[in-house]
Amino acid sequence: MRSARSVFLLVATMLLTVRSAEAQLSGSGIPGFFGIKSGSQAPPGAYLSYIFLDYDTTKIIGQDGREILFQQGQIGLDGHLPGLMAVTKQKIFGANYGVLAFMPITNLAIDAPRASLTRSTTFGASVLYFQPINLGWHKKQTDITAWYGLYAPTGRYTPGANDNRGLGMWSHELALGSTYFFNEKRSFHASALGTLEFHSKKKDSDVQVGNILMIQGGVGPTLMQILDVGMTYYAQWKLSDDSGLGLPALVDGRLGKNHNYGLGPEVALVLPLKKDLSQLAIFNFRYLWDVGTQLDTQGNTLLFSMTFKLR
Repeated sequence: MRSARSVFLLVATMLLTVRSAEAQLSGSGIPGFFGIKSGSQAPPGAYLSYIFLDYDTTKIIGQDGREILFQQGQIGLDGHLPGLMAVTKQKIFGANYGVLAFMPITNLAIDAPRASLTRSTTFGASVLYFQPINLGWHKKQTDITAWYGLYAPTGRYTPGANDNRGLGMWSHELALGSTYFFNEKRSFHASALGTLEFHSKKKDSDVQVGNILMIQGGVGPTLMQILDVGMTYYAQWKLSDDSGLGLPALVDGRLGKNHNYGLGPEVALVLPLKKDLSQLAIFNFRYLWDVGTQLDTQGNTLLFSMTFKLR
């Protein structure tokens, strides 16, 4: 769903023979998708969500820090992500069990960033994201979450095409995270969520994206019990080389593995719709700058979400 944007960036062209790009293949996870309280599972209930994601970039950063500008100026990936989540009171190993699914609609898939990419104005179904197992533990001053996530190649994909909406591969995600509350009122907190992503070979090719590790989270206070404010971050590293026949030297890892770092503010507002809190409306705004990049695009991510607890 770029390597961050590969939930979620979500999707691009595959002209791997363009040696001037000096970039590596993207995974499916979206850097910065989880921020403040990233290590906490939602309370039991059924949730309906809509997320808008915008990622804008003007350049690729090479291994030596050299900037390669996009030929068309600014390139943008826009995504609309409707989703459903259910958290039950059923216990597994002492944790609440939940499930989650998002079906993104995007205008672009950034598979292998290259300087000749152009912004698309048409949208299509992208990479289906599904968590069949989502576990949450809640202690006095600590929350813990763990899950298995699956990215399915549901979006249109043809090797070398300019209008792909998917990445043409299955991706598997293992996650473990925690939110720590510094006082008993749980009014100040810090979180970290680690995800490990690994992939199948791409459709109709021998190309396979290397394993990716990402850590993301945030720190800040909760004000008046309904408003979270703070700073969010992410760090993403390619752990193993991309592989496959036909990979050019600038993509296959001979210059090192790509990494990305991001930082920015976040605001989240929780509005009770019923006095017993059985129904809620949650609004979240997050903006991140890529502050450290190697062998990948460098840009800015805006994420806005609306979530409604139905019961």
